Amino acid sequence: FLKMQCYTEISLITWGNTYMNIKIINEKDQFAQCETFEITHLLWGTKAIPKTYGKIACWKDHGFLVEMTCEEADPLRTYTKMNDPVSLDSGMEAFLSLWADRTQLYVNVEMNANGATLMQYGTGRADRTFFTEEQIRICQPQAVIEENRWKISSFLPLELLEEIGGTIPQTSGTKIACNFYKVCEGGNAEQIHYASYAPVDVPKPDFHRPEFFSTGILKNNLTQGE
Repeated sequence: FLKMQCYTEISLITWGNTYMNIKIINEKDQFAQCETFEITHLLWGTKAIPKTYGKIACWKDHGFLVEMTCEEADPLRTYTKMNDPVSLDSGMEAFLSLWADRTQLYVNVEMNANGATLMQYGTGRADRTFFTEEQIRICQPQAVIEENRWKISSFLPLELLEEIGGTIPQTSGTKIACNFYKVCEGGNAEQIHYASYAPVDVPKPDFHRPEFFSTGILKNNLTQGE
């Protein structure tokens, strides 16, 4: 991995008012049993979205797994390259602050149904650094189109994350901050939509608002004992 600046002496993210439990798993195949979250908050005039849901888990000593599913039969999918503006297509996005007790730094992972992936890190909308294409490939982004839905998945390796922002304790009770989105900013007026897991209370479209991120609490997998 390329060595990156470590952010430490920055004011903290203000915790949001929503909470989710994030399982700590020892084996990757335990991810299938993790609980599901759903994106239900319609934003900025959006009237409806296809049902969208996902999972996130902390894979002990490896990193974080994210999977999202949208029940959309023919998603808008124009872009094909890494770091293309995929929010102009039908996209699903995960924003993760894995160091929220120490810094405002967060990572955003945005994907369309072609598997085109945009990844950045920084402390706000105006402070974003793109992941390189090599770093994106290390995160193993995948998209699968099925008959009436499409899925995305990615793996954020602990080594890469800690080079970006410092140590991430993978212990029960550790708090992170996160939000998840369904978006389409392109196409025709009927296709444009915005929605989130945790509500974003600002007047104009802006997902880069970590003050509204949900609080994620790492929890030992019940099969491993609390």
